[in-house]
Amino acid sequence: GSTRIDFQEFETGSNVTVRDVTDMSLVTGGGNDSLSDNNPAAGQTRVSGTSGGLQMVPLVYFNVANLTVDTGANDGAAANDSVTLDAAPASGLSRIQVNAGAGADTLTLEFSPDNPVPSGGLGFDGGGADTGEDLLVLRDGTFASETYTATGPSSGTIALSGGTNISYTNLSPIDDSLIVADMVFN
Repeated sequence: GSTRIDFQEFETGSNVTVRDVTDMSLVTGGGNDSLSDNNPAAGQTRVSGTSGGLQMVPLVYFNVANLTVDTGANDGAAANDSVTLDAAPASGLSRIQVNAGAGADTLTLEFSPDNPVPSGGLGFDGGGADTGEDLLVLRDGTFASETYTATGPSSGTIALSGGTNISYTNLSPIDDSLIVADMVFN
C-alpha cells in the first residue's frame, strides 16, 4: 500500500518528516517549481522551495531507500522547473530520480561541500514535449575521471570516479564545469 500526504494541510512554518520507508515520491502541486535541499542534521536531508509561486512545507527525510522528485506531474503546458541538489544524501538513501515536465527544466548538482549523488546513482528525466531546453548542470567538484556514454540522441550516462553514476533522458545540453583529470566520451 501507499500513504499520501497532502502538503496543503500543513502550515508553511512547519515541516514534515518521513523515515524508514523503501520508496517515497515527492510530487509538487503546481508549475514553475524551484526546489533545493540541505542537511538540517547529520544523516537527514530537507527539501524546500516553491511550487506554483507558493512556499512548500519543507520535507525532511532519512532512511528512505529510493526517492523520486516529480516536478512535472502538475506543470501544465509551459512551466519551467529548477531543482538544485547540493547536500550529502540522507542516511539510507540509495537512489534519486528527478522527473521534470514539459517546460525548460534544470537540474543542478553541486558537488561542494558534499557529493549529492547517493551510492545507487541519480536519474534525471527532463520531460518531453518541449523545445529542447532541459539542462543538467554539474559544478563545484573534482574527480579523477568522468565518462560520458550516449545511449540515445537525448539520453545517456555519466560515470564519475568514486562510484558516482548519473543517468539522463529527454535532455538537451549538459553544463559541466567539474574539474577532472581524465574525461572520456563513448
